[in-house]
Amino acid sequence: KGIVTETVKPHIKGRVKIGGEEWAAQVASDVILQKGTVVYVTRVEGNKVIVK
Repeated sequence: KGIVTETVKPHIKGRVKIGGEEWAAQVASDVILQKGTVVYVTRVEGNKVIVK
């Protein structure tokens, strides 16, 4: 689980903080995740995480 640090939008990467590390993130559905939202990682793809 992590916290959004930069808004994540469908098809546009944002950033999340997970365990003290910042990751590039994409959302797994057609929702916008605002800064401060708690998210869950569904998978890792290279240097980015897919969240919901």
